[in-house]
Amino acid sequence: MPGLGAGQPLGIGAYAAQAKPEISTGLQPVTLFDYDIKKNYASSLLPSAKRGNYPGILESLRYGADANTKDHTEFTIEHTPYEETYQKTWRRPLETDLTSLHWAAFNRDEKSLALLLHHGADASLRTDIWVREFGSTVGDKFTFQAYNLVYLSFQPTLRAMPSSETSMGVLSQRLRLGADALYFAFAFAADDQAGSYTTTITSTPVQAVMDLLIAAGASLTTHESTQLNALHQACANWDSEAASLLLTRYKVDPNVRDAFWEHTASSLCGVPA
Repeated sequence: MPGLGAGQPLGIGAYAAQAKPEISTGLQPVTLFDYDIKKNYASSLLPSAKRGNYPGILESLRYGADANTKDHTEFTIEHTPYEETYQKTWRRPLETDLTSLHWAAFNRDEKSLALLLHHGADASLRTDIWVREFGSTVGDKFTFQAYNLVYLSFQPTLRAMPSSETSMGVLSQRLRLGADALYFAFAFAADDQAGSYTTTITSTPVQAVMDLLIAAGASLTTHESTQLNALHQACANWDSEAASLLLTRYKVDPNVRDAFWEHTASSLCGVPA
């Protein structure tokens, strides 16, 4: 299960999120939470945020976990067949800059978001939307509908640029950077991809957490590199209630465009600009 830092004792974060046994050191009691926070990237905090486990989040924070700790609990399972009789299976750690706040926003978990913000979680932190294996991209698990529409429409321009394959890769990588917590709160893809996290998206309306995140400092420009706006995402999701709220309460310009000057909110929901 997720919740383990690379090279760390198996299961320590998962155990710590569910129990509080003390380890006698001869000086003072040390809990699994203390060990987990110091040696295992607070791995009890991240899976708790992913699963909406409020008590697990609370307990980890109470023992001093940093609410802005980056996620070290993602991994993928690899299988290598040997002849026809058996195969080797192992866990491959993945890198991501997501924090517990990004995950709670993705779940639209208002109670956990409020708790994390109260303990210093930074709503303005931005992250890459892909996961990596030691610097190599291995998955586009957070490229939601609005991002896909904007990025794919810019692909012909990318291909037409006189540049090397390396520089094109660097540019493509740059275009993935800059997602804030509000970007993840609007997580929804009408064309869910196999292996994407959006297949387990919550049915809770985004309005439940949008006000909380914006008040805490999340930008309405939800993805910096492509200049996606929350209104772009709301319209790409066909979420009329969220779009109405953004237009009326937050006075978002209905003609706000992306970084490539290609899309307005209306064009992302299928209406010509």
